[in-house]
Amino acid sequence: MANVFANVFSPQETGYIEREELQKRLEELFPGSDRDFKIQHVNDRWIFKTPEKVTEVNTLTLSVQEKIEKKKR
Repeated sequence: MANVFANVFSPQETGYIEREELQKRLEELFPGSDRDFKIQHVNDRWIFKTPEKVTEVNTLTLSVQEKIEKKKR
């Protein structure tokens, strides 16, 4: 990856995302890029590197977003 951005998910979202789900979504967002996003789970946060900055909204899958919304209600 030429340009690399560090991305961090807050603890609120972390509980809803599994490593495999995050890896799959990153592969969908960045097809053809290096598949090693250096995903780490540190202090209840997912930390990973991507060629572009990733927002929480476009990274979370729909099912994860639905779980978060239900919990807020």
